[in-house]
Amino acid sequence: MKFHILTAMTMAAAIVPMAAATTKPFASEMSKGKKWAESKLSGGETVPFSFVYDGQKFDPASWKRTSSISRLSNKRTERKAVYTDPTTGLQVVCASVQYGDFPTVEWTLKFKNTGKADTPIISDIRPLDIQFARIKQDEFKLHWNTPDNCTQDSYGPHVDEMGQGAEFKAASADGRPTSGGYPYWNVEFDGGGIIAVLSWGGQWSAQFTRDQGKLFALKAGQELTHFILHPGEEVTSPLAIVQFYQGDWIRAQNIWRRWMLAYNLPKPNGKPVKPFTYGCDGDQYPGMKSNLEGEEFSISKFCEKKVGLDSWIRMPAGIRAATRGGIQAIGRPIRFGSPAEWES
Repeated sequence: MKFHILTAMTMAAAIVPMAAATTKPFASEMSKGKKWAESKLSGGETVPFSFVYDGQKFDPASWKRTSSISRLSNKRTERKAVYTDPTTGLQVVCASVQYGDFPTVEWTLKFKNTGKADTPIISDIRPLDIQFARIKQDEFKLHWNTPDNCTQDSYGPHVDEMGQGAEFKAASADGRPTSGGYPYWNVEFDGGGIIAVLSWGGQWSAQFTRDQGKLFALKAGQELTHFILHPGEEVTSPLAIVQFYQGDWIRAQNIWRRWMLAYNLPKPNGKPVKPFTYGCDGDQYPGMKSNLEGEEFSISKFCEKKVGLDSWIRMPAGIRAATRGGIQAIGRPIRFGSPAEWES
């Protein structure tokens, strides 16, 4: 699921001029990312996440705490902070990775019931709950993108100045992670800023707030979490990511893009994935329920306009329509179904 969401974010970042793709992180950016990971993700009382347990906000100070650190590779350091409720046995593991060649930190939460009875209610899980204070006079600027609504303005860039008391809310629609809202944000302040991302394949929500002083806060996570865990059960939260930067925010986008290409996109046979073109007319039908006649019409129009497609996405009727000869007119073979099916 991480690949699905983050790939969409790379598409947005790809609009940045390629000439800047060779940009390398500054030493100061790397240092800031390292210090932040050490202070927030090492099992202490200050953490970059939150949730509500048995009606009370999680307080790390009242839970048993252990931590460990290990090297996943010469460029990746893993930290595990384990918090255990002494009364019920609920265990929360925050597993993070700090990158040695990018100013980037990622983490996920795992909730496990190690007790002998059902847990109390677990709710309002926000794996991304962070705040930053500005020093300079220039106000915070929030860069965000129009979500993928299958419209002409999809992925369009926006910027909002977040003055004192300002608030910005976003959420996905109908459980589709990049429709209705886009879980990728760039917060610019003090001559630099952060890129913050929530990677989740379902319904999420986020809230940005500015207090009356100099603080900017971000909370993001699953929109509707309210459940118990039976003994032995466990669940995992969305992936949260923060990248630190100084200087131009466009440069930061290119560093993000390089991190995405280096650590997230698959490399079939050791080679980068090549761009491809796909067709889909699912949103033309109520409830995305297509029919054979409509799919045949859509595919015929692609053929008529000589639009080369590598794939036709999603609609079962489209598979039947294309097998009637439409793909021959397009001029090259087409794969059908979902990307997950292609891997086989």
